[in-house]
Amino acid sequence: YIGWQGASYLGGQKGTRLYQFTYLVMIVLGASFSLEFLWEMTDFINIFLVLPCVYCLWKITLLRASSK
Repeated sequence: YIGWQGASYLGGQKGTRLYQFTYLVMIVLGASFSLEFLWEMTDFINIFLVLPCVYCLWKITLLRASSK
């Protein structure tokens, strides 16, 4: 429900349709692949969630070093 509300807020009707389609595709993929493969994909996707945070920390460190 929360994901649907977020998609509605960000994309309106078009966003909710895309969210519903993606949700259904993920259900089919989750039922089709092995559990080990799904955990590997989850770990791989989590790397992409960490990268922007690491980049921002690096930029903040450079900014702080230049202000000293």
